[in-house]
Amino acid sequence: MGGYEAEPLVEYSTDVTVQGAGPQSLTRQLRAGVYLFEIRERDIDLRATVEAGGVRAELGDAFLRHGIHRTVVSLETATPVKITLDSIDQRSWRGAAAVRILRWPRPAANAP
Repeated sequence: MGGYEAEPLVEYSTDVTVQGAGPQSLTRQLRAGVYLFEIRERDIDLRATVEAGGVRAELGDAFLRHGIHRTVVSLETATPVKITLDSIDQRSWRGAAAVRILRWPRPAANAP
């Protein structure tokens, strides 16, 4: 098979408060591997951007204020990853984003 057969492991998880005043950013140093970035809206509509190793992914969804944004990023080397959360809702509105970074375990060296 040679693929990833295990469930991804939680590498990092946090809640970020977001208001209309300006974007919120967080940066994490991640080692080489394959990662799932998951950003869940809580009471606010967001635009999310994930930047890693020269790649930039802008994420959006169709569900107002309760959607989920996901992207998969493969890192060849240890790399800082920046996640930016920007409200596209009413500027006076306040909400949060649940941010999770999950990493798939590497396949065993002797895996078929």
